[in-house]
Amino acid sequence: MFLNVITKSSLILVASLAGIANAELHVGEPVARCANKADAKRVAEFYGERPGAPTPIPARALGIPELHVVTGLPGESRTGIEASEEVLEDLWVTIDAWGEDTRVNLVFTMGGRHVMDFPSLVPIRQEDLDDGWIDAYADRGAGVHGHLWMHRVASVHAIDVAGDDDQRTRGVLFFMPEGNLALGIYASIAGKAVDPKAVDGFDATWEFLASQAQVCD
Repeated sequence: MFLNVITKSSLILVASLAGIANAELHVGEPVARCANKADAKRVAEFYGERPGAPTPIPARALGIPELHVVTGLPGESRTGIEASEEVLEDLWVTIDAWGEDTRVNLVFTMGGRHVMDFPSLVPIRQEDLDDGWIDAYADRGAGVHGHLWMHRVASVHAIDVAGDDDQRTRGVLFFMPEGNLALGIYASIAGKAVDPKAVDGFDATWEFLASQAQVCD
């Protein structure tokens, strides 16, 4: 996932060309697609103490791949499928439908080591170049420019995790074979402001994912 963040004052931040590109060139070994029982128990204990935390936080705290945090959640809090170019393209149609003026949070990691979380409008897919990438731009081109390399996405998961005071953390997460996050699109993060349109869009994307063959029971 390459990312350009473009502000309206025309300042450009290239936020992944060094770190993420380096992580892609020095890939690790693929991990198991699903968490084992021991990791699932640790994930449950973590969320018992820190409800609603986005999944990069327990991944770092527990020293396990973020994928295993997600797949270690209870079944009612997650849904996930194996990725292919066809399913990723169909999935992004549901994300486009959240609306180009809908507020979300985008989360990126660099090889699972560093985490960037920032507010954005929904990245909308651009003209298909049939080159194995999804190009998605936010704010009608004035915001994030994202380029998702579909070949390097192994699975896609959605999470819906309860936080304190009836708040919830809801995200659509794209994972690489090494179990590290390539991209997270969060409709809500417990403790932060929520755009209701993002929640409605997330629910439709969840239904799409849940209708497919699941990668973990």
